[in-house]
Amino acid sequence: MWLKITVQRTLSGIIGRWGLLALAGLALIIGATTYSLYQQQKQALVIAYDQQIKSIIEVIGTQSRELILSFDWPVLQQLQRDASRKPSIVQIWIEDLYSEKVFGSNATPSQSGLRLVTRDIEENGVLVGRVSAFLSTESLQRSLRRARWLASATFGTALLAVLLIAGLFARKLRASQELLTHQLNELAQQKFALDQHAIVSITDPQGSITYVNDKFCSATGYSREELIGKNHRILNSNEHSRQFFTELWQTISGGQVWKGEIKNLTRTGEACWMKSTIVPFKNEGDEVVEYVSIRTEITDWKQALTNAQHASLQAEKANRAKSDFLSSMSHELRTPLNAIIGFSQLLELDDETPLSENQRENVGYIIEGGNHLLSLINELLDLSKIDSGNTTLNMEPIPVLDSVEASIALIQAQANQKKIALTLNREVAEGEQFFADSSRMRQVLLNLLSNAIKYNHSDGSGTVEVGCDLVSEDRIRLHVRDNGCGISTEHQEKLFTPFNRLGQEGSATEGTGIGLVITRKLVEMMNGSIGVYSQAGKGSTFWIEMERAHTTEKESLSNS
Repeated sequence: MWLKITVQRTLSGIIGRWGLLALAGLALIIGATTYSLYQQQKQALVIAYDQQIKSIIEVIGTQSRELILSFDWPVLQQLQRDASRKPSIVQIWIEDLYSEKVFGSNATPSQSGLRLVTRDIEENGVLVGRVSAFLSTESLQRSLRRARWLASATFGTALLAVLLIAGLFARKLRASQELLTHQLNELAQQKFALDQHAIVSITDPQGSITYVNDKFCSATGYSREELIGKNHRILNSNEHSRQFFTELWQTISGGQVWKGEIKNLTRTGEACWMKSTIVPFKNEGDEVVEYVSIRTEITDWKQALTNAQHASLQAEKANRAKSDFLSSMSHELRTPLNAIIGFSQLLELDDETPLSENQRENVGYIIEGGNHLLSLINELLDLSKIDSGNTTLNMEPIPVLDSVEASIALIQAQANQKKIALTLNREVAEGEQFFADSSRMRQVLLNLLSNAIKYNHSDGSGTVEVGCDLVSEDRIRLHVRDNGCGISTEHQEKLFTPFNRLGQEGSATEGTGIGLVITRKLVEMMNGSIGVYSQAGKGSTFWIEMERAHTTEKESLSNS
């Protein structure tokens, strides 16, 4: 408030008493300067007039001398007549002292304001003639009047400009005063808003507290009277080292802003974590005059973070336990299952004691279920191995057609069994390569092709098409497109969720619900990406995008 009153009084003084004195002084300066310039111009006009007159008479005198010496009186008479016609000459006469002749009238004219000018004509020091003329000063007076008028106009214009500038300056000062008042009000409102949200304190350069807001008192439990004049050490929790506070002080005393988290103790001894920003304020001499600290309490957030870290550690332990269990059980699960499948196949192939039709059908169910269970175990172990980070990849440039054709060859029998037309579009893929692990890429393609066949029509109308597109100079995309049952928008959001078969749990189509999860993880491990375009009832297009191997890389590999 004191700043506001001081500024208002200062501005009023400038606009009032001191402003008028300044304007009066400026007007005097302009008047004196204008008068001085007028005198200089007047003197210059008179000098120029004199020089002009002198030049005219000098020319006439020189011509008259030659004519007097040659006694050429008719020409001399004509010279006098011609000279009398000049605008500045009212009356001129030429005296020939040799012959005592006078050319022109030498009577004094009645016109006022004339100037008499004479010029003696000598020959070898002897006076032989004289030129006399009455000259008009009207042009000089006219020039002087014009100079006075210009000086008056200049003074008036300058004075008017000063008055206009003074008016604009006064208006600008009033606008500045209004702006300052508005900014002071805004500053007060911003301080109010800051006090409602943040915990604020101010200290002097020595670190003694000079101001705290209500939220500071509320957060620490101390009253304002207990804090003013004290140091922030009153809140020290001994959580941080002496080096921590030394570096903090070196930062702010050097004029830099410090940001960090500090654990304080309230008056009741409870921990209180603060996210703090300490800003040094400097004067015109670049000296720190106070430190302003703005804090936000983050005690609950720190506790939540601690809980989250603990939960994360527990989850890691559980994941390791799961991986260890699956790894240790892989042999125990596979051995008896392989025995069941193997003996079932022996029963099915025994020609000495052939099975009845009903027994053969039951054995077929045993073999089919065993293979499905073995596939599920293999996929679970594969997913566990990927999650545990134990999967190693051999990344190398792989020809696109070689990888796709090998996968199609392995899945062709399954497509034939369901009467599905499986085609390969070679147009873009010809000669292209991408970076991948060969065996893992085959696993990815087989899974996508298997799904496209499994969830397709088996009446001979089903199609599966594999193609390739160049996304950019550095990326290549493979797609597997089918015209099967498609995937609804709702199910697409859960597509890569483990053990989610997207409503196919009760269908006759076998599946584990983790094949796409493994596929996605493998693609991403190979620096690729995977996605899908699908519409229920019309089919799906799954695509994988991989890093493209350029021609120079292909040539260097082929030459090595």
